[in-house]
Amino acid sequence: MAAPKVNLFTGKRCRAINKSKVKDENNNEYPKLIVDAIRCIDRCIIELAPIEAHLNNLRINMFSAEVFYGRDSDEYKRARGQYYNDNACLKNALYQNAEEVLAGFYSFIPNYTVSAPGRIHTFMQNASREMKDAAFKNIKNLRNYDLRSSQAIGLIQQFEIAGLDTTWLENYKNDKQAKHNYAALIGISVDTWKKCLCALLMGGYVPKKYSEKSKADIMHYLMEEAQGDFDLTVDYLSKFSEAVAPLKVELDKWHEWLLSTYAKKIGNYAAGKLYLSNPTGSKLCIDDLPKGKDIWQRKARVAAFVLQGQEAAFIHHLTTLSLQYDYKVLQNEHDGLINIGEVPEPAVQQAAVAAGMKYAVLDEKPLV
Repeated sequence: MAAPKVNLFTGKRCRAINKSKVKDENNNEYPKLIVDAIRCIDRCIIELAPIEAHLNNLRINMFSAEVFYGRDSDEYKRARGQYYNDNACLKNALYQNAEEVLAGFYSFIPNYTVSAPGRIHTFMQNASREMKDAAFKNIKNLRNYDLRSSQAIGLIQQFEIAGLDTTWLENYKNDKQAKHNYAALIGISVDTWKKCLCALLMGGYVPKKYSEKSKADIMHYLMEEAQGDFDLTVDYLSKFSEAVAPLKVELDKWHEWLLSTYAKKIGNYAAGKLYLSNPTGSKLCIDDLPKGKDIWQRKARVAAFVLQGQEAAFIHHLTTLSLQYDYKVLQNEHDGLINIGEVPEPAVQQAAVAAGMKYAVLDEKPLV
């Protein structure tokens, strides 16, 4: 219903929607590329009935898990989390001035926030793949695009600049089944493999031994995959370490090179501090990052800033190029897009050149 929102305790009207943030906490506007990309995604369209059916199935799963396993079980907590997450995503969408544009199809105004590397984020990105499939699958001419092996191709380019060996990354990029093969080799799901590899590329460290108190993302992902089984987690960790050993040698060199060479050559000094920029126009103050025993956090932040900045710039350029070509972007997916209409190859090439990402390849794939 098109009705004003009112705070029931004060009687005052509430703001109708949450607007996208185009300015930072100091009231300075974000870089033009980021702001232009946000403004291009002015409406998103979803189909309500399939989402409601999906949420109903999640509710049934949650109640079933409670009956069979109890409220303290991991099964119930996992099912409850899945339902609450997707239900919250739908509510947020409907609260953004959702209007029925066709029978059963609703248009709403997305609200985006900006992260340090220049990525943009909205609540619908948190939805499960199954919910996204329910929301978008019946929209005519809908396309879901992913940047192929986004972190790997970005890192190949960075390794070449640093004069490092790209063999492991090249083999990974050229093998379309690589993520499945490595996941099977270790005995983990493809999703867990991708999480662990991404954490490694972004500067995460591989623990030498099992520790429940470890703060390493990779350890956390493997423990979660093993559902707390000590022996299984140790086995996963050993196999993962062996699988990425050749890559890890070159990664360590690259992380050192980023701080010792790249940041000093590319960076600029302002008010006595060193700042690094990435292709989105975002800036990172190197001197404000951790030092000493936490130097690994500095390396991780800079690595993420460089790699995610490349990837985000490519997606932002593709988004703004929709104004020149015949496609409409519905949602930013960090390393991909959900849109109506086909993204033509000339647009991909223009975005790759503008973002400085020479190996960028856009793949169309199912939502789930």
